[in-house]
Amino acid sequence: MNINGWEMMIPLAFFAGTG
Repeated sequence: MNINGWEMMIPLAFFAGTG
């Protein structure tokens, strides 16, 4: 998984979207 700017800012949203 690549690290994006928004991903770093909102990790919870990233995991919630992928999970």
